Amino acid sequence: MSGIVRAIASLNYNEMRREVETLRAEVRRLEAERDDYERELRQGFWVNHGCPVSALYGDDGELQCGQCRTDFKREPFADLRAKTFTMRLAATSEALKADKQEQSRLSALVAGVQQLEQLRQARLSAERVAFGPVKIVHAGRAGAELQAVLDAVDRLIALRIAATGEK
Repeated sequence: MSGIVRAIASLNYNEMRREVETLRAEVRRLEAERDDYERELRQGFWVNHGCPVSALYGDDGELQCGQCRTDFKREPFADLRAKTFTMRLAATSEALKADKQEQSRLSALVAGVQQLEQLRQARLSAERVAFGPVKIVHAGRAGAELQAVLDAVDRLIALRIAATGEK
């Protein structure tokens, strides 16, 4: 006989009843602890799943999102966990795309500023040579911002030429 069977066989009815009640109490305690952890995770998923806070509904103990129509209190936990992971992954992907676009825009600005500095140096070194206005052919907002800076430099050079009488 195995050890468990011998241990059970050696217990009388009252001892077995007490042991069963002890085990049932431990199971209830562990289930309550699991429910507490699950409730905390559901609340965390609800708050951090990726939709704006203004879409969240939490009155009366509810955990719902009006934007993605998810009920964080009633949906099966495994489905909720998978759905939250997918939504956070999509939000992270969108944020990375936005960061890449911003990096491209900043790179264009840096290149434009470097080009501007080269033009400024060339204009300063050519004392009597007046360049015509420079036009940037970059598309987008970065090109427009750079063109505005170059136009301002051209106006400053024109003012300097006018003030000094240089041609």
